[in-house]
This record gives sequence, structure tokens and C-alpha cells, in this order.
Amino acid sequence: MNRERPADLAGIDEIMKGKIFSAEEVTRMLPLVRRIVMNLRACSTLLSRHERQIAELELEAECSGQDPSEDALAEHREKIAVLREKSAACEQELNDLGGHLEDASRGIAKFYGERDSRIVYLTWRLGESTVSWWHPIEKTYRDRLPLDDERVARA
Repeated sequence: MNRERPADLAGIDEIMKGKIFSAEEVTRMLPLVRRIVMNLRACSTLLSRHERQIAELELEAECSGQDPSEDALAEHREKIAVLREKSAACEQELNDLGGHLEDASRGIAKFYGERDSRIVYLTWRLGESTVSWWHPIEKTYRDRLPLDDERVARA
């Protein structure tokens, strides 16, 4: 169940689109979130692979003084276009759930939550069984703290 934002957070709609979750709510969505983030990570891996292959083809051609194989380049570019479309669709699906992709290659998603009357990010990474980490909006995943941590005032 989504809660309404406190009145002192007026204007945050532009950033948040109005969805604030508890860790338990996000944890209940994890089967779907996990599938989406796994697809995003797979797309990210394949995109990197095809981009590297294009760079290798271009480097080989430069070293040999010949033009790269247009067929091979076209094939990789076509696969990249398809993967970008799939990534965009997956990312939109995550956004529709109220989540945001932080890092596709590491499988990190975040959701808006509330902690001590402040809007924060609840973070989750592939391999974690629950949502049990958070960080302030102005910080990053590397700054995340466990939800049971009492160092909130210093964050």
C-alpha cells in the first residue's frame, strides 16, 4: 500500500511520480523486479559484447588498411538496436512498478521510501532476498546503509 507524502515534501512529484514504498512492499514485488533486472543485466552484457566486437572489427580493419566488413558491422548494429529496445521496455516496466534502474550491469534497482520523515532510496541488488538497504536521495548505492542501522541522523 502506497502512503501519501508529508506536506513538507510538496514539489517532489516531478522527481518521484508519487510512489513511496515500504521495504516490505518492494520485497513482495521482488519476483517480478528480479525478472526485469535479470533481463536488463543480460541486455547490458550483450550490448557490451556487441559494442566490443564492433570496436574490434574497426581496429582490425584500421591495422590491416582495409575496410571493416559491412555485413558484420550491420549485424552487430542490428543486434544492438534490438537490445536497446528490449532494455528500454524492461526499464519502463520497472518504472511502471515505481522502481528505477541504478546499474544494469550490477543488477541494482531502487525505489522511493521514507525514513524518519525523509524521502530516501530503498535499494536492492540481484542476489539479495529482501529489500533491506537504503541511502539518502543525494547519495549513491555505495553509501547505502542497512534498514536496521540506527545511524540515520549521520546519513
